[in-house]
Amino acid sequence: MQKSTLDLSFKNIPPLFYAMQGDTDRKVQVALFDGGVLYDASSDAVSVWYSGPGGDGNFSEGISIEKNVLTITLNGNITAVPGNYALAVMLSRSNGKVSTWNMILKVGVVPGYGSPAAQDYFEAFQAGELGCI
Repeated sequence: MQKSTLDLSFKNIPPLFYAMQGDTDRKVQVALFDGGVLYDASSDAVSVWYSGPGGDGNFSEGISIEKNVLTITLNGNITAVPGNYALAVMLSRSNGKVSTWNMILKVGVVPGYGSPAAQDYFEAFQAGELGCI
């Protein structure tokens, strides 16, 4: 799991995450602060949109918030096509307070993606035979 922090009160450089083409269930996690204080987002509604070479859309599943930690599980739609993606995140509260920010996702190319050799590679990786994390 890739982790980052973000202070909602500052215009920070957007968090940057990496994935490889074809990754499924890749998780990214952002610890949220507001003016240096933990931002309790547990009562917030969250929406995540993406746009990039593979198209655009939004996440309806795979998002969780626990206190000040937002976890997003990337779906296969966003990792199918390599390139740079923008993830736009919006938190909203019942009192009307809204916080928005962007994150950048770089999806790397896997040579021969979709070929039998690439499928063998993914299966070996998922089985832990390649010794990679």
